[in-house]
Order: sequence, then structure tokens, then C-alpha cells
Amino acid sequence: MEFEIIKTASYKKNKWSAGTTTELYIYPKGSSLQQLDFQFRISTATVETEESTFTVLLGVNRIILPLQGKLTLVHDAETPVHLKPYQLHSFSGNSITKCFGMVTDFNLMTKGNTKGTIEIIELLPGEKHTCRTKNAVIYCFSGQIIIENQYVNTQETLVLHSAEEQAFHLEAISKSMLIRVDLKF
Repeated sequence: MEFEIIKTASYKKNKWSAGTTTELYIYPKGSSLQQLDFQFRISTATVETEESTFTVLLGVNRIILPLQGKLTLVHDAETPVHLKPYQLHSFSGNSITKCFGMVTDFNLMTKGNTKGTIEIIELLPGEKHTCRTKNAVIYCFSGQIIIENQYVNTQETLVLHSAEEQAFHLEAISKSMLIRVDLKF
């Protein structure tokens, strides 16, 4: 299994109308949100105003979860969706989405046949996590983990690639909150 650790200094940060978005990983490399030429994009964002409107992203499937703070979303003037920290919500980027609440959130955007699932993993010091996957991205929201004698620190991203499904093993050095995204494309 090949893996890459992306350090916080490598992230792309951009302003949007209600805050900042931080691109943790985009695939394929060289693609961009502006061009909508990606298969998947993983990011965090801050919402710094009490009310905002998300950018319409035609043909993009989205999964969002608040990391800090509560969030209410209204898609195309339908019934509000209320989210607490670590609650997942999927929606179409085609929707006109109003956002209420000042939060930090985690986002997965996929296009075409690319599918993704998100799992929250909490580990105590010394606790291990093993799973089988082909392609995964793990965001270390807090804490520190180790994989094959390399450390992944708070707010760093671990990208795992393999031609075939394989097992990978993580161990927590400190109490850790991880967001694991498994991808099929």
C-alpha cells in the first residue's frame, strides 16, 4: 500500500462569501474546484456568518458534517436539516442551499461514478485501527497517529492508495479524532 501524508502547509486555502475553505485533497492532482474537473475533493470550511448560501456546483454530490458548532441547511426552500457535530448529511450540489449557523465543517464532493463514504473514528492512546480498503483519505482532526513509523499530526491528511484492497494499520499516539473517507472510482 502506498501512502502520502499531507502537511497543513501544503493545503490550498480560499475565501468564500461566508468564510474560508481549506482543500485537504483533490483527485486527480492538478484538477480544481473552479473547473469542476475533479473526481473527488475533500475539504474543511469555516462559516463565519450566521446565514449564508452555498455555491451551486452542478453535477457534484456532497456530504457535509459539522466538526464544531451546529448547522442548519435548507435545500431549495424545503424542510430544514439540523446537524450537530459529526452528523453526516448528503445532498446535491445542484441545490440552492441556505446555511444557518457559524461552524467548522468537513466536506466530501464527488462527481460522476465516484462514490465516497465517511466514518468517524475515535481512538485512545495506544488503541489500534485496522481496516481493508483500496483508496482512503484520513483527516486527523485532533490527536496524533502513526502508520509504518510515520506520524500524522492534528489537521494533517493521510492518503492511502492501492491497486488491490489491502489492510492498513493505524495506532493512536494520543487521543485522536479521525475522519476516514473510503472512495470507489
